[in-house]
Amino acid sequence: MNNNGKIYKTRREREGRSIEYLFVSHGETDIDKIIQYQYVGKINNKPIFNLGFGDYYENTTQIIDNIVSNNGDVYTVFNTVLSTIPELFNMHPNAIIMVRGSDSGSKFIQSCRQTCKKNCQPHCKKENRRITIYREYINKNYDSLNKEYTFFGNSGLAENQVGIENYRAGEKYTSIFVIKNKRKLVL
Repeated sequence: MNNNGKIYKTRREREGRSIEYLFVSHGETDIDKIIQYQYVGKINNKPIFNLGFGDYYENTTQIIDNIVSNNGDVYTVFNTVLSTIPELFNMHPNAIIMVRGSDSGSKFIQSCRQTCKKNCQPHCKKENRRITIYREYINKNYDSLNKEYTFFGNSGLAENQVGIENYRAGEKYTSIFVIKNKRKLVL
């Protein structure tokens, strides 16, 4: 991905059908982080990988993807996540990457409302914050990113509803799908 910022050094690992990148966020404290591309199936014979991200607890191998660390290095962490996308496409050129926030969907809203002090009605204000970060990045850099990648969006309201369309800047998608464009040889 078009990544013009500072990134953390990652360590790539494979775990079954997933590819993981581990790194340490060096902000106010040191926090172990993980980027995980989990194989979830195929569409038209193309492998689909769900991009997951969160804090990583190595002693339990637990991934916590619903914590907001506020470690003071949000841009470096985000750039580090983006830096792994070209690597995944190098390993799997026909892959489809699916991005969906852990704060999207009814399970998140139910959990949030149990502890929320804001009493957000009728819509949870914390819902879809994570996918919004990716949408805003794509919207801001769409022309340059579109030279190398093709984007699709899903704004389905139901948990497992799939209504994929060509990506349109400004649309409030709950999932984004990315494929690498095939380069044409120019002679």
